[in-house]
Amino acid sequence: MFGTTIWIIIWVIVIYNLLIHVVARLLVPHMCFWQTKMDKEIPKSMMDEINKLKKGVKTKYEFLKKSYEYFDKRNRGGTFEVMFFIWRAWEPLAKSWPRLGFLHCTNLTYLQKVFLVKSGFFEEKDIKTHTMFYNFFTHNYLEAKTEKGWVVADVAISYIGVPFAHKSPYISFFYKPPVQSKK
Repeated sequence: MFGTTIWIIIWVIVIYNLLIHVVARLLVPHMCFWQTKMDKEIPKSMMDEINKLKKGVKTKYEFLKKSYEYFDKRNRGGTFEVMFFIWRAWEPLAKSWPRLGFLHCTNLTYLQKVFLVKSGFFEEKDIKTHTMFYNFFTHNYLEAKTEKGWVVADVAISYIGVPFAHKSPYISFFYKPPVQSKK
C-alpha cells in the first residue's frame, strides 16, 4: 500500500514536470526553446509610448530602466492568475498591448522586448529571454545587454518586491526584498 502511494506521487511529479517544463515551452508563444520572431508592425499607440519614453534618454541602460518602470506601473505578473487566465498566453501583440493589469510573464517579456528593439537603442541580439522554475511554474524573463553589461529586467515579478536588475527568486513565498540604501 505505502509503496504504491510513493510510486503514484513520483509519477505525478514526473508528469507535472514534463507538462510544465517541456510541453508548455513548446506550446506557449515566446516561451519556446527557441526565440520567436518579433512582429514587424506594432500598434501606433505603442510606438507613441516608446517615443515618449525615449525623450531625454541617452543610454541603453536608461531606456531599459525607463521601460521597466513603465511596465511596472502599467502591468503585473501573478502566480495564481496564470491558471485563471491561461488563454491569454496565446494572445497576439495587438490584444495584449492595450490590456492593463495582469499579463502572463511571456506576454509581458515580449512587450518589453518590442519596446527595447523598436526604441532603436537595442537590436534583437542584445536581448535574451530566459526560462526558469518559479513557484512550481515555468517563468519567463528578459535580460538585455547594456553599457553596464547584461541586465535582468523581470517586470513580471516586480509585484513581490523584486527590484530592477535583480534576478527572480525560485519561490516567492519566502522572498524578502533587498533593503534599498538611501542615497
